Amino acid sequence: MTWMAGVDEAGRGPCLGPLVVAAFALPQTDLELLVENGVDDSKQLDPDERRRVPRLWRTGLRNL
Repeated sequence: MTWMAGVDEAGRGPCLGPLVVAAFALPQTDLELLVENGVDDSKQLDPDERRRVPRLWRTGLRNL
């Protein structure tokens, strides 16, 4: 099974305040399911779509 991982950070840099870094990994087949369901670039999702993505992860991508 091939796994895909992504890493992102948010903040203005450690010298100006807190910096948050997160990573997420999932099987490539699940990544393909996300893309098929319109999840490709979080910065292009509207707020409702951004709230939908964690629900997909919590309930299991197989339930799409």
